[in-house]
Amino acid sequence: MSVTQMQESTAGEVIHLFNTIRKFGATCSVEMKLYETSDSIMASSNQYVFAEYLEANSGEVDGDSIIVRLGEAEFCFELGKVSFSKDITNHQIDVLIASDSYAIWFCSSGLSIMGAAEARNYRTEPEDPLPQIKTDGDMYYATLSICAGLKAGEYDHMEATTRIFAAFADYMLKIMQEGQGNLQ
Repeated sequence: MSVTQMQESTAGEVIHLFNTIRKFGATCSVEMKLYETSDSIMASSNQYVFAEYLEANSGEVDGDSIIVRLGEAEFCFELGKVSFSKDITNHQIDVLIASDSYAIWFCSSGLSIMGAAEARNYRTEPEDPLPQIKTDGDMYYATLSICAGLKAGEYDHMEATTRIFAAFADYMLKIMQEGQGNLQ
């Protein structure tokens, strides 16, 4: 028998994990246990899962919640009152949401290796797909890279064009400022 060492998680990551399970077509099972009892008080299996963040009207984090829909069941977890843990293997995602009085285990069905890889790839900041253009000798090569990405359909045309022109304007301003400094 092996013991699973759960890792601490966040509300954002838990939403990401549930939505990754859904994206890759896996289902989820749930088991709820109250700390005062020895047996589970609720269990369900092979249900599709969906999760979302619900902001409280007060504008403060207190009262913000995660809503988890599992088949016909809906769970609401208030952020200030629960903790989150996770375990991601090559083929399964386990999520534990616990409070002072209960623990709820969510376990995915078999997940592809690509699904597990995406689950591990949670970032709090979105990754910028376009290379940053520096206004030096690399500008030419960065511009070519962005143009190649546009041709391959990897980048949004408007954003890439805006970055290229902004970098060019910065470069020209730099040249003009250097030129004025040499004239004085």
